[in-house]
Amino acid sequence: MPKPRITLPPALALALGLLAACGYRPLAGEAKDPDAITKVAVPVAKNESSFGGVAAPFTEEVRRQLAALGIEVVAEGAGAPVLSMVIAAIGDETGMTMRSGGVLLPCDTVWRVEVMISLDGAEGERIIPPTRFSGDGRSIASGSAAGESYAGSRTQREVMDDIAGRIAAMIVMLR
Repeated sequence: MPKPRITLPPALALALGLLAACGYRPLAGEAKDPDAITKVAVPVAKNESSFGGVAAPFTEEVRRQLAALGIEVVAEGAGAPVLSMVIAAIGDETGMTMRSGGVLLPCDTVWRVEVMISLDGAEGERIIPPTRFSGDGRSIASGSAAGESYAGSRTQREVMDDIAGRIAAMIVMLR
């Protein structure tokens, strides 16, 4: 008994041929781009803002988010692209309100954070040109005149974590 012969309709054969020419391999697994970014060096961000102590936590958040997205974070000089980051500004505007006893207290703060990044390849070629990321946030003071609590640093952190996530997502898109 002869083996059954499988024939493809001409349109399907043409479509599969075009897809194969574009790099699609339905049975061969996912092809890896040799230029894809799989690891990145992330030195501590340079802080040019007027707020101290923000560079290290921000850098750690960028590293954490890159790792969570599957990008290996390596030391500088390991032959990987280098992500340069500058915290350019952290500004705030605080409104004031009069509370009982004539005490002036902050009523809300608007945060504006700006970070400049660039990504350079291991051989010095520019992969991502200087790019500005910014974010805004607002915190509202709460509490009584006797025991105020102010959530400004939490909101600033949320804004910076959001920027870190956007930076990580941009690098992941290069894969």
